[in-house]
Amino acid sequence: MIRLLLVIDDYNEMIYLQTILKKLGLDIEAVSNPRKFTDTILGFNPSIVVMTAHGKKVTGFEFAQSMRKKKGLPDLILFKTM
Repeated sequence: MIRLLLVIDDYNEMIYLQTILKKLGLDIEAVSNPRKFTDTILGFNPSIVVMTAHGKKVTGFEFAQSMRKKKGLPDLILFKTM
């Protein structure tokens, strides 16, 4: 089963995506606070992280750059909301 971590600033958007992805059979963990990301990734061990590219609380591009320096971390998907 694919383990996916959502890191989305907007709570309603996060819940919506979490509901859809669970219906598709994915194992989902979601956080709206990027400060909880480190604890969540260590405990959940996702294979993919889906994150807001330009969030209010977290900037996905900066986070992606910091993740690239570490080995053994999951793939990262950034998306931009309109």
